[in-house]
Order: sequence, then structure tokens, then C-alpha cells
Amino acid sequence: MNKKYLCLFFALIFLSVPLGAQNQDLPWSEVAEQPEANKDVSPKSKNETNPSTKTQPEASTNTTQQTQTETGTKTNSSTKAQPETSTNTSAASQPATSTNTSAPSQPDTSTNTNMQEQPEENSNAAQPAQPVTSENTETKPEEKKINALVFAQAMTLAVANDKTLYSRNTASRTNAPEKDRFRSAKVVHKFSGGVTEIMNSGTLPIFFAAGKDGFVTRYSYPKFEPDTWQLSSMPIQKIAVHPQGKLVAVYETNGFSIHQVSLWDWAKKKALFSKRLSDSVVSLSWSANGTYLFVGNRSTDGITVLDSKGIVQNIYQEAPGIVFLAATASTERSIVTYGESGRLVYTDISKKKKLKEFRTENKLENPNLIKNFTRIIGYKDNNVYVIDAVTGETVSKHQARYALFASKIQDSVPIWIERTKRKNEWCIRQGDASSKGFYVPGNSKITAARHIKNHMIIGTRDGSIYMIGLNEDSSVNLEKPLAYSDSKIDDITSDGNVLYILKDGKIYVQNSPEEKPVSIIEGLKTNKFTYYNNGFLLWSDIKKGTPISHYSLDTKILKRIITPKETVISVSVYKNLFLYVESFNGVTLVNFENKKKEFVYNAPGIQNAVQVDDSTMLIAKSAVGRSQTPVFIINTLTEETSPIPMEGNLAFSLEQNSSRPNSLACFLTGTNPSPKTELLHIGLNRKNLIDSTFKPILSYKEEDVDAFLEISGNDILTNLGNSSLVHYNTSSKQARRLSRSYGFPKEAIILKKYFISLNFGDTVSWYERKTGAILKTITVE
Repeated sequence: MNKKYLCLFFALIFLSVPLGAQNQDLPWSEVAEQPEANKDVSPKSKNETNPSTKTQPEASTNTTQQTQTETGTKTNSSTKAQPETSTNTSAASQPATSTNTSAPSQPDTSTNTNMQEQPEENSNAAQPAQPVTSENTETKPEEKKINALVFAQAMTLAVANDKTLYSRNTASRTNAPEKDRFRSAKVVHKFSGGVTEIMNSGTLPIFFAAGKDGFVTRYSYPKFEPDTWQLSSMPIQKIAVHPQGKLVAVYETNGFSIHQVSLWDWAKKKALFSKRLSDSVVSLSWSANGTYLFVGNRSTDGITVLDSKGIVQNIYQEAPGIVFLAATASTERSIVTYGESGRLVYTDISKKKKLKEFRTENKLENPNLIKNFTRIIGYKDNNVYVIDAVTGETVSKHQARYALFASKIQDSVPIWIERTKRKNEWCIRQGDASSKGFYVPGNSKITAARHIKNHMIIGTRDGSIYMIGLNEDSSVNLEKPLAYSDSKIDDITSDGNVLYILKDGKIYVQNSPEEKPVSIIEGLKTNKFTYYNNGFLLWSDIKKGTPISHYSLDTKILKRIITPKETVISVSVYKNLFLYVESFNGVTLVNFENKKKEFVYNAPGIQNAVQVDDSTMLIAKSAVGRSQTPVFIINTLTEETSPIPMEGNLAFSLEQNSSRPNSLACFLTGTNPSPKTELLHIGLNRKNLIDSTFKPILSYKEEDVDAFLEISGNDILTNLGNSSLVHYNTSSKQARRLSRSYGFPKEAIILKKYFISLNFGDTVSWYERKTGAILKTITVE
């Protein structure tokens, strides 16, 4: 097909042929597909009959289902008279990508009634018969050419439908009172590490994007109004939106040891459950009505089936193998799975009985369902395969250099993005048709894509979201609908009374949550700092060979002190001394006044060190060998070491109490008898250091090497557990979890009246120290 016709298909896919309703009383594998001769009809035709209702013996059971006309220029009034259960019936034929009954931001009290005002979303219901024309009696290929007149008519109608649909959904959200509005963050977020997946929410003007930084953003379409929240401290690789749109399932993983599926109530931003799996997840999808969550994985069973409470549902007597694709019929009586070996297995859910099995192409990459669940598409060996989901037969095959699929369930032809032969150039493919080449700003790699209404939405490795449209000549319009800020907050510190913020080489000061941050220094080339000697020690933990300098607030002079050879891991201060830890060179103690090295200790795996008095240094490190411990004391005058008898693999984040020098804290990780991370409170005995106490006060049943802590007076702040800020009082021995902004905390400091949290997503949250109540979250412009 000439590539100039690609834009015609792209414009019509979301509009053209209403797909026949599936038989709701037969196993999904037994539903006959609509004959090819009756599938490709003129866009002017608005009704069609599903032949399966005539050929299947039990089709008569569907006669009670109310018929309706596909959306044209007006709404079928019969949809308003349908009971609530009828809308669930029509929506049931769609799995994870099926119609949402309400916007995720609506409260739990919202109903399915707004679905009844959207006949476009109920186009899978049974359709009245229409006269047979010469156009729909002839055999059609998988893709057909469309003339310019039909394109113009279809585009006009499609744009009108989209505007009507968007206005209806906007009105329904406006009229319904929202709950938990404070759990919504209308911020534009650029995904650090890249976008991993984009998923549409049925036919509503809503889609979700997830990233490697653990953030998920829900966008409206076409206005791209964002609602952002961090759901994980690990990369989110897959998302699945519940058919009703209120729940979002995510697969989060660190890439090697942790594989977890979590379910979130999006409006409340609340985790309903988290399920740990032993193996990596290869597919994530909902059943048609959202009763089951299918988690395809590389375990021996190949699939884990969960309900909305996270309870495992045993629906298989015999494991189907590693499941790369799973879907159900609208009645959820049966399930079809596609396995890596090429097996298509149909199973009765209630009876746990295999109904049928077919063999088809094996090892298809990223298989998807299209054409109202009747086609499976996948990529293998430079070809995109289109497979009959009922028989397993290959319907068509298209040569491709690469295939990043963007199709949604209603599309009749596979849509994907691939690289061209030119460097950094991409094109849109639709079957054998191809658009003209286009480039992404900054030559960033496209990592996710989805067909949303009359556009394609793409995500890139640099974390940006773009919108793509096609012109009649197959050229591509690439728009950047969101304005991103590339700057980020690097670090925070304090003198105990006011907050200092380091961002983009500038230092800002903020005295209270009500005041705006004010810039006091600029032109710095470091990303880490700490308050010291009425100024700041400045260094870099990312750039090798960056000097450690000091900026004086009195003289306004920046003075270089010393240049480490390696990357600096941590810095601490004591009187006129400061020490720094390098990644490979151990600990160096420096005299601030004369810039001379007072003491150097080389040892592998050192994480932190604190000078506790004139001759004593406490070191936290990784344990090497059975005889070594992760914490030990060293005399900086005699170089005598005194190991602390404790078991653990790694001690880190060692911090000294800013108001009580004999009080410190650190984390200790261990694997015996199972993985855990403990927060230790350290009480030093100056007269006899061996008698010092190391007491665990908080514990987390995982290795959390990214945990931080801050200690002052009776208060300890930490993010142990990869969630919101935790406050522990060493006097009352009580812990409490504080509310958070849309991003997890990544660093904290303690002022006389406030707790301060620097969050992922580049915000700073202020808390009242006495009550722990969150006062304000700010951004630094």
C-alpha cells in the first residue's frame, strides 16, 4: 500500500467499524469471528450485525441486551433508559484497556451512569441488521485503501465526536464533588530515567504514563492536564488500568531481586495491596470486568491470578506456561492465554478446565490484542505477525525493522513505531503502510507509545511525553504539549534555624514555610553542600575530581580547600576538622584552617565516618570476610582499631546527633535469617568505648540501601521502608508516619520548629516539629 494512505487509516481506526458483540454465554474460544466479507464497511454505515449471534447455538440468550446505534452525530436516546447493569454488560467485553465508568479523580460514590451517555463507548453491543451492499459482500484484504473524500468525512466526524466526548466527561467530573483532593498533584513531571509504558483508559479521554523513577501520571486528552504521584521507589515497568478506571495496577522491580505487583486507588493515592513475586513479570492485564488481575511471569506456573484484594485465585489445574498475554470473555467465564512457546490455551475459570488449545507462532515479543480481541499481534525476526485469536492461524505478516506497538483494543490493524534506515529517524507503521520519517527532539529514544483517539502519544528515554498527528501526505506533526523544567533541587542543609537549598548552582535561603526562597549565591559548580563555619562546604558526589570548597557568608568568598582523587561519598565536620569518604580511597581527615591532611585511613567498602572527639573516629562500612564487622572505632592518633561486635553485611548513613555528640544513628543490613534493614541508635561511652550501646529501634524486612536518616535531640527522621517520612522519638520510643507530597522523601533536616523533607519531584515539604503535621510543600522557581 502506498504510504500516503497511512494517515487515512490512522484517522479512521478510532472511528470506523463498530465491532460485533461477543457471545456472552459461550467460552471465548468458541465465539465465531465476524466473516471478513462483512467487516470492512463504508464509514457512512453506522450499524452492523454480529454474525456470531446467528451462528452460535446459545446466541439467543443475548436478546435481552438493549441495542444501540454507533455514535454518529447524535446520541441514541435508548441508552439513557438502560439500567446500570446494561452498561456493565457492554463494557465487559473489554479487558484492561476497556471503557472507564468514571474519571479516576472522581470519588468512590460515582456511578456508571455517565457511561450511558457515551454510545461511542458501547459500540460493542449488538447492532441492528443493515442492508447488504456491494461493498461489504466482496472479500477485503487486511488493510484497504481509503479515498480522500472518505478521509475528509471521517476526520470531520471524528473530531466532532472527540469534542463531544471530552465535553461530556469534563462536565461529569465538574458536577461530581471530589474527595481527597489533597491527594491530587497537578504538576508536570518529567520521568527521570525514561517513560516505560503508556496505557489508555478505555475510550475516555484519559491515559496513564509510568516511568523508571516510580512515578505515574494520569493525563486528560487533549488538554494534557496532569495528575502525578510517585507509587514506587523502584522503576515501574508495567501498568494496567482497571476497566472502571479507578484502580491502577503496577509492576515495580529493581531488576534483579524484587518483583512486586501493587494495586492503587488512584483518587485516594492509596495502595490497596502489594504482592511480592519470585520471578519477573512479563504481562499485566485485567479481566473484562476487572474481577481478576492477570500477572504473567517467569515462574513455573507462568501466571498468577489475583482478585482486587490481592488474594490469589487458583483457576488452573495445569499451568499454561509463561503467559505473555491473557484476556477473558465479557462474562469472565473463560480465559485465553498466549505463552512463550506459542500455545493458545482456553480455560473455563469456574471449572478450572481446559477447553481448547492451539499452536501458533512462538516467542512473539510484546504480544497485544486488537480488533475487539479477535487478533493477536506480536513481533519476531523482523516481522509483525497478525494471528487469529480463535484458531491460532497467521492472518498476515508485515516486514518491520523494529516494533514498538501502540495499538489499542479497538484498532483493526496493528500500529507500531519503528526506526528507519536513517540515524535517529522514526516512522509510524500501520500494516504495510508507513508514514514519512520524523525525529524526536534531542534524538531521544522512543520507549513507549499508545494510540489515543486521533493522535499517537509517545514517551521517550529522556522522560518526555509527545503527541503525534498525521497529515494527508503521510508527514508527521510532533508536538510537545507539556512544558518541562530540566532543573532540579540538588541538596538542602541548615544552621538549625533556617533552610538552605542548593539548585542549579544557586543557594536559596528560606526562613519559614510562608516565605519564598531567596537566592543568595549563584555560579557554583557542585551538587552537595553542608552548613559549616558560617558558610558552606561544597563538593560533588557525581563528578570525579571536583574540589571541596568553602563559601563564607561573611566575606562572600569561595575558597578551594582540597581536591579528592575520587568521587566523594560523604562529608562530616568536627570543630576545625572535616572528613570526607571517597569511593575507593577510604577516609581523609582535613584541617579546615591550614588545608592539611591530619589522618588518612584506607579500607575497602567505607560508607560513612564521623569524628566524635579529638582522637576517636567511628566508621560504617561493608563487612568483608567473616572476621570483620560493619562498624568499628579507630583512634586517629595511634591508628588502633576496635571492632564493634555485631552481625551484618553493611552499615551506612552514619549520622551524629547535632545537639548530643554521644548520640548517633546508622542503618545495618543483614540476611540472616532473612533480609532486613535495621535503624540502630548508638550511645557512645566516652570512658570505655567498647561499652557503647547499639540498639535497633526500627526494622524493615528488606534491604533498603537508599534509606537516609537525620537525628537531632530526641527526634530521628528517616524514609526507611521506601515510603513517606517516618518520625521516631528516642525518648517516648514511638514512631509515626507523616503525610507526604506527590514524591517520596529523599533527604531531611531538622530545624528548631520544623521538619524539612526534600522530595523526589523537586519539592520541599515543611512539617511542624511538635505535631508532625504537614504545613506546606513548595517548589523553587
